[in-house]
Amino acid sequence: MRACLILTTCSKKTEAHKIAKALLTEKLAACIQISSKIRSLYDWKGRHESASEYQLWIKCTQLKSIKCMKRIEELHSYEVPEILMMKVDTASKKYLRWLQSAC
Repeated sequence: MRACLILTTCSKKTEAHKIAKALLTEKLAACIQISSKIRSLYDWKGRHESASEYQLWIKCTQLKSIKCMKRIEELHSYEVPEILMMKVDTASKKYLRWLQSAC
């Protein structure tokens, strides 16, 4: 079993909590951390933009990662939400057992 880390951002804290709650309730993620406000700088439709956002660090199993990303996309308000998935190379055995049981 492999662990994954999925990152996404939301413009509103309420939306970040809504996504986190849905992923946990649906057992698509085991743990989600929501950051304090961050500043994002990006190119959007040919213009440089800047926005305050909240970042979600979503921990799940590789088996659930695709469903988790699809669910984020369904719930997200952005036209093109950031949804990045990284496979975790190493994690403690205890953590992996907990992660699998929580998902």
